[in-house]
Amino acid sequence: MVGTRSQCTFCSQLKTDLYLCPRCEQNYCSSRCYRSEKHHECWEDFCRRHVEEDLKGRGHDRDSSFTSRPLAFEQFMDPDSGQNAEVGSEENAEPVDSDDEEVDYLEKVTETTLAEFESTDESEVERRLATMGIGTEPEQLYAVLNDSEKVAFARLADRICSTEFGYESSVFRSKPNVDK
Repeated sequence: MVGTRSQCTFCSQLKTDLYLCPRCEQNYCSSRCYRSEKHHECWEDFCRRHVEEDLKGRGHDRDSSFTSRPLAFEQFMDPDSGQNAEVGSEENAEPVDSDDEEVDYLEKVTETTLAEFESTDESEVERRLATMGIGTEPEQLYAVLNDSEKVAFARLADRICSTEFGYESSVFRSKPNVDK
């Protein structure tokens, strides 16, 4: 049936679009639920199989692992080691961390984000939150934030309330200066 809602086995939310675990055949609604503690056996098996397949695909053996070991950060950053010849190899090359285009980039990102925000409707936001396993209730959204995000949210809410309700202007007026 179209529009039939089913319950996620791991978070108990009712959803119209659920996935089916190929190993245990349980319904799950998001990657968060698939990786949950209740489903750890399937998740670990999935990870183990993919790591093994990746290692087989590379033709990985014990002898070659030592020769292709990644450089330590200090070795990579040491200009005298010769290990990182391709980084900054030209004398007049632009630094890798050059930020002369940062303003243009930030303006472009801001414009794109605002355009996307203005074109997105509430049902799309709800759908995206649902795919992440997050509810749409304010308490659920707030619970997902980390401590620094909660502080930033509180500041933003205070700023919005103060401008919207006029909290920044005082109801107390100063006394007029009366010269004697």
